[in-house]
Amino acid sequence: EHLGYPDCFWDILTRCPVADYYAFADQDDVWEPEKLSSMIERFNDKQVEDDSPLLYIHDYDNYDAMLNRMSVHRLGSTGVMNERSILFYTYASGFSIAINNGMRNMLNNMTLIGKGMYHDELCIWLAYLCGHIVYDDRALVKYRRHEATVTEYGNGTGTLISNWIRREIKGDEFVWKCERIRSFLEMMKDKNVMSDKILHEWSLLSGSDMTFTRYWQRLFYPHRLRPSLGGEMALRLLFLSAKGTCK
Repeated sequence: EHLGYPDCFWDILTRCPVADYYAFADQDDVWEPEKLSSMIERFNDKQVEDDSPLLYIHDYDNYDAMLNRMSVHRLGSTGVMNERSILFYTYASGFSIAINNGMRNMLNNMTLIGKGMYHDELCIWLAYLCGHIVYDDRALVKYRRHEATVTEYGNGTGTLISNWIRREIKGDEFVWKCERIRSFLEMMKDKNVMSDKILHEWSLLSGSDMTFTRYWQRLFYPHRLRPSLGGEMALRLLFLSAKGTCK
């Protein structure tokens, strides 16, 4: 059966043999020869309990279909992450992350197939709230972007704006994002890993139980939620439109 994204990742995670570490892969990217050895090195340097969930993130470069480098992606530091900034911005893509068996067990226990949870996004949330994040500043994957993808996700401001209008204003991408946040809160409500303050803020920002008062609290939320000014303005316009809210 063709499960599609993201359920294909959750399915294979339940089927693969037990191991120390697991790395997600897309079908056409090029891994540097030292990717897995670098992952193991970083994981082994992190001294944690065996069942503690660990997430490994490395940097990468963007290439076209002929493997000509177009741009670079550098996280710089996990210090840019906090409980607010990880909500509406995904700092690492699935092909640039790996997890340990503690994280795999946590994910499998959540019965994720059919819930529409993105694997990179969810792993970041869980690692930040429940475990640890290990960062590697080496570019270990050539992220191959074919012509249609490059056109859709080009670096120009005009492309970014047109895609935002098509995917978030006219489309349902932001609605799905808010639904994933609410699903995550429902799955984690009895886990005691989020403070009451963060639970309240994530519920508010996801558009849950929207009232007149909560609408204005969400719109004028006093903290930055996306790293770029343009991204922050786009998010506030979505809040203004009441996109993704529910009663």
